[in-house]
Amino acid sequence: MISSSSSNARGRSSPPAPDALYDEKGQVEVVAPVGVSFSSTQPAPWLQQNAQRAFFRKQLLGNERVNSVGVAVASYQADAKGKTTGCLVYLIPAEVRPNDFKLDGDLQSRLNSACMKLDLSQMPGFEPGKAQGMFSLEYAPWTVGIH
Repeated sequence: MISSSSSNARGRSSPPAPDALYDEKGQVEVVAPVGVSFSSTQPAPWLQQNAQRAFFRKQLLGNERVNSVGVAVASYQADAKGKTTGCLVYLIPAEVRPNDFKLDGDLQSRLNSACMKLDLSQMPGFEPGKAQGMFSLEYAPWTVGIH
């Protein structure tokens, strides 16, 4: 909605509209089409990020059982062939349910071990020259162990 006295974020007035378009409150409803196109030759970055997140979720949390709600955050390094050479996983509370988080050293240890066994050459978008990265995965009892 545009008001006859509205301003944008920079303090400038909105562009004027013909008087006939204003309602009794002095506002104009603007309906505009939005066009979105994706290049088939270059996938959108979020598609690759989602595919990578699904890869890590399946590989690390696919067979786990947890008793709290949290976020697993990991930093990893790999060689040019995709063999993991270093991985550090830590667990933090989920912002939406911080009171349901429990520190779980056994889970953290299992996730670190699983991360060290990853074959990152199987990860969507793996590039041999890019040998490090980070990811985070939210987890809860009802979201793990699902393939």
